[in-house]
Parts: sequence; structure tokens; C-alpha cells
Amino acid sequence: PLYSSAASDVYKRQILYIEDDADFQLQATASSGLPVTYSYTYTSDDPAATVNTTGWVSLLTSGVIQITAQQAGDNNYLPATDVIQALQINSRNANISGISLNGEVFTNPDLDLYYIIDCNDDQDEVRVVLETEVNASVNPSKEFIISTPQPGIFSQDIVVTSQDASATKTYTITVERRFGFFDIAEQKFDNVLLVNNNPQTNGGYKFVGYEWYIDDRLVSTNQYYSAGDTSQDLLSENASYYLRLETENGEILQTCTGEVSLVHDFKAFLYPNPNQPGRVLNIEMDGLGLTTNKEMEINLYSLQGSLIKQWKTQKQMTQVNLPESLMAGVYLVRCSIQGRHRNFKLIIE
Repeated sequence: PLYSSAASDVYKRQILYIEDDADFQLQATASSGLPVTYSYTYTSDDPAATVNTTGWVSLLTSGVIQITAQQAGDNNYLPATDVIQALQINSRNANISGISLNGEVFTNPDLDLYYIIDCNDDQDEVRVVLETEVNASVNPSKEFIISTPQPGIFSQDIVVTSQDASATKTYTITVERRFGFFDIAEQKFDNVLLVNNNPQTNGGYKFVGYEWYIDDRLVSTNQYYSAGDTSQDLLSENASYYLRLETENGEILQTCTGEVSLVHDFKAFLYPNPNQPGRVLNIEMDGLGLTTNKEMEINLYSLQGSLIKQWKTQKQMTQVNLPESLMAGVYLVRCSIQGRHRNFKLIIE
């Protein structure tokens, strides 16, 4: 004969906390004494917990699953009526576990996160992606954009509320987009750099504090930096310059590093001219001091553009020997320093 069988409650507590409660074993029993098996269902994208057929429950996140206890019966007992109970898992977690800013990930960030856009990055926005407890609510959103249309500092507050609404945390992301060095600094001649403090042409900023750095060394707190008082005091083409600036609102902004190029004019003199094959040609520089890392290149060409001879010098006054093979006629001498050139006609008699 067949007898009916009944299963008892699946578990005692119906609300658990992911932060407090451990994984556990279900203890449903059937009046027949036959084994009970388990299954579960859920309507969320991912389950809040998993349940294996023997009743082991692994808690994952906040949320709700439906657990079903089943007893299939045997030759003596009919199947028991399924027992279905909801398991609700709550969370008081209002933390941000990870923040991705344009793909750079910050794990377990502080409440205040400062992010500097790379100087080589010309994007005008920062994409923000947050990782929180699954059912925590986030304002403005778990994914959003911080617009950075120009150099400056941009902030966004993020309010995270736990799934059970018992806890709230406020995070602040501050993004700094640095100026290009020459977006804010102007080179005057070859020995002065000046901050553009005109809001109409510098992006709308009024600066009240200035710090000039050369190779990370503070060299001036004026609106300008001067390499010296004479024409021989030049800015360095081998140094890295940058600025830290204070706005009238108290914000501290910074430029990317920049390197200067000396663009002042120079003169060169060739004599004697006319000259003769095999004789000495004097080449004298004026207006540009040569150094061990700055050479003048002297090229002698035919009028058809063929290179005949080349010399290099680091001296203000240079003497070169003209080739013995030069024929009478007109030649071209070009003096070049870092992209600047002077051309002269040389007459050979």
C-alpha cells in the first residue's frame, strides 16, 4: 500500500544578511523518512545564492531566491507535496569596491579619489564605472561620464545606499585635466616665460599664485620667469618646464611639462669673399652662443645643389680650409643651427 509523505519547513530564518551569515545546510525532513532533495529559482539576472541538490546553500549577494524541497516517494510512499519558501538575503554594504576611470581601476578607493588625466590623453571626458554590492543604489549611476572640455578641475559626488537602506556613503571623484605648457605659458624672446592671465584667452581663469619649475626645481613665484638680465642668459632647451597655478577660487592647477625652443635671430659673416681655392675662409657667428650640445653645421654647395664639403663647429669664430679642387665661380655656403639657416654666396676667383 502507498502512504502519503510530508516535508517540513526548509529552514528556520527567512531573512539573512550577507555580511553576517555564513553558508549553511538545509534541514528539511519528510514524515516518511525518505531523503529530501532541493532546487531553487530566481528572477534576478544572477542568483543571490545557490543551492545544491543535497541542500547546501552558498550565499552570494543580496536578493531573493525560491527554494523548493522535494521528496519523490518510493514503492511505499507517494511523493510529498513540494515545500517552497523564499530566502531573502539583505545587505548593509554601501561601499564602492572598485572604480574604473577610463579603464584604470582603483580597488577599495578612499572616499576622496583624485585622478589626473595623462598629458598624452586628449580625450575630453572620463568614463566612470563603479563596482558595488549588487543591489546597492547609486546616485548618479553605476556608469556615467565626467565631462572635461578644457583644462581644469572637475568633481563628481557619488552617493551609495545599501540594499537595506540602513547605510549611506558619499564618495567624491576629482578629475584634473592639465594645461599643455604652452596653452598657458608664453615664451618672450629666448629668456623669458610669461603666464597668460587673460581669462578671455586662457580658458576663463584668473590666476593669483604662480610657481615655475625647471626639472622639478622651483625657480620663481612671479607671473613670469626670466633666465637672466642679458641677451646671453637663455632658457634651456634641455630642461623640462612646468607651472603650478592658484586660481582666484583657491584651486591649484598644473601644466604638463614643456620644452622650449630658442628662436632668436643670429648673424653670420664670411670673409674674405671673394676667396680662392685652398685658402682659409673665416666664419663668424653673432647673436647665438654655441655650447657643447649646440653645433653649427656649415655646408658648401655648388649652384646646382651638390654638397661639396661639410664642417661642424661649436665656436663663435671658425676657420675652414676651402677645397683645392674648387673651380672659379659662385658657390653657396649654408650655416645651420637647430633648424635655422643663413645662406651666403661665396665667389671663388
